[in-house]
Amino acid sequence: MKICIIGPTGSGKTDLAKELSERYRIKHTNLDYVFFKHVVDKSRIELPEKKWKENLNKLVSDKNWIIEGVNPLIEVFEKADKIIYLRYSLLQALYSQWKRYFTDARQRKEHGFANNVKLTRYLLRQYLQEPDPKKYKNPKYSRVRKIDRMMEKYTSKLIKFTSRKEANMFIKILLVYN
Repeated sequence: MKICIIGPTGSGKTDLAKELSERYRIKHTNLDYVFFKHVVDKSRIELPEKKWKENLNKLVSDKNWIIEGVNPLIEVFEKADKIIYLRYSLLQALYSQWKRYFTDARQRKEHGFANNVKLTRYLLRQYLQEPDPKKYKNPKYSRVRKIDRMMEKYTSKLIKFTSRKEANMFIKILLVYN
């Protein structure tokens, strides 16, 4: 089984990936670990394109995987059996992001308030800025409307949730019936 989970910052991609990973005993990977090298001082270094493409190709060549992230990667969409798109409203995404910050001590300690404000700005750009056609092919350029358009091609594989409540119900059904 090959599952791609995509959605904006704070939409619950990692939580859903962990649930599915435990349920189906499939390793899950966050795309941040494909694009960036994480270093000791809690920061990250962007990998050269050749290196991240090598990481991505290795990952999608596996028999089973769960890949989650904000980055819309055609290579992942093409090889996925299912694409789960967490397409919440902007207000719900902002609420989730700040709720995570205030309820998760690790999040506060490791990333801090200033980083969460940066995430808020990034989230606002994901929802409100028009996609830039010049950057459209850049896999690290993520905008919600760009992803909406891309998903039109993958309707046969697509599971789309428009609220956290829908995604949580999906998880409960999986736990009961699988």
